[in-house]
Amino acid sequence: RMFEGGLSPDDRTLGANALLEALFSAGDVGIKRYELTRKVNRWLNVKDIDYMLSIMHELGMVQSFKSESAKSGKRAMIWRATKRLTDQATKLSLYGRLDL
Repeated sequence: RMFEGGLSPDDRTLGANALLEALFSAGDVGIKRYELTRKVNRWLNVKDIDYMLSIMHELGMVQSFKSESAKSGKRAMIWRATKRLTDQATKLSLYGRLDL
């Protein structure tokens, strides 16, 4: 079902690459969910982002946790790549399947 809907597979591929790039760039600190959405919403809608993050989370490729903001006291969902995702991406980029 990943390629159903109004977006072409090319948009989803670009969005998936942008999602991975944002997760890798965030490092161990991670990235807030709304910042992640802002970086990839050109190619992916919220439902697609949730779906991709959910699958990666189930596979142990990303971690999520809540962090409280010092300024507002609001809790933000933080996402970060795990070693499993980093290792897999390294293998894929070596085979030319992922453009990172």
